[in-house]
Amino acid sequence: MVSQIFRCIVMTNRTNQPYTNKELRYMCDATKQGVTPDQIATTLGRTTKGIELQLHLKGINKTKRVRKFTPTQCGRIIVSRDNKRLALEMGVTTKQITRKRAGMKHRIKNDANNR
Repeated sequence: MVSQIFRCIVMTNRTNQPYTNKELRYMCDATKQGVTPDQIATTLGRTTKGIELQLHLKGINKTKRVRKFTPTQCGRIIVSRDNKRLALEMGVTTKQITRKRAGMKHRIKNDANNR
């Protein structure tokens, strides 16, 4: 359906130009079908930030790129002391490892206090 609506418009260098109704319709439909803002930006010749802003202004939830860790990975994150090595093995950044560990420790602490 997205390709039918937008089959003849692949634009280049459209930064700092107002969005057309056709572009906005394409963004809405493509987002609902799971197309990422990066892919939409490439198709429309826009920036990713511009696409994300338009989706936000229109109240359309963009698809979040949530990194879900498996239970085994979560266990390794809790007990590991070497963030760099762990991040390389899991294909994520050390910042993601640190944030995940902090979030899990916070949840564990809250669970213990609520018992």
